[in-house]
Amino acid sequence: MLARTDALRLAAGGSTTLPITPETARLLHQGARFAATVPGKPHTLALATDHERERFFIAATPTMPAGVYRVSLSLTDPKSEESADTILVTVDPLPTVQQTTRVPVVLVRGWNGSSFCAADSTETFGQLQRFLEADGAPTVFFDNCRYGNVPIEDLGA
Repeated sequence: MLARTDALRLAAGGSTTLPITPETARLLHQGARFAATVPGKPHTLALATDHERERFFIAATPTMPAGVYRVSLSLTDPKSEESADTILVTVDPLPTVQQTTRVPVVLVRGWNGSSFCAADSTETFGQLQRFLEADGAPTVFFDNCRYGNVPIEDLGA
C-alpha cells in the first residue's frame, strides 16, 4: 500500500494532498520514483512534493474532463523494486472565475529551478492573492510544477 487513502477529490486544474504511508515517504526520501497514471489518458495527473519533501500532492491538468478515475500509483525504489496501488480520484469541473467588472488576475508560479511545488500562492507571492481578493479582484493561482515534466504549452492544449 502506497497511499493512506483509497479515494480523493480535486478539481481540474487543481491539486490536493496525497496522504502516503510512512514506508512510501521513507522510500521517496531515498530517491524512489513515484507516478500516478490514468490508463488511456496521458499527461492528466501528476505527483509533486513541497520543498521539504514532507507533503505530496496529486494534481489534475486544467483540461482533464470531470469524472471518477481509477488511478494507478507506482513506486520504483532505488533498488529498482516496484510497488503499486490503486485509488479512485474524483475530478470536478474546472472552476470558473466569478464574473465582475474587475479584470481577473492569474498568479503563475513558473520555472524555479526545481521540481518542488508550493502548497498555495503565499510561498511565491506572499499575501498578494489575499489582498487582491479582499479588494474584489477575482484571483487564481497556477503552479505548473504540479504537472510534472509537461511543457506549459501542453497544459492548456
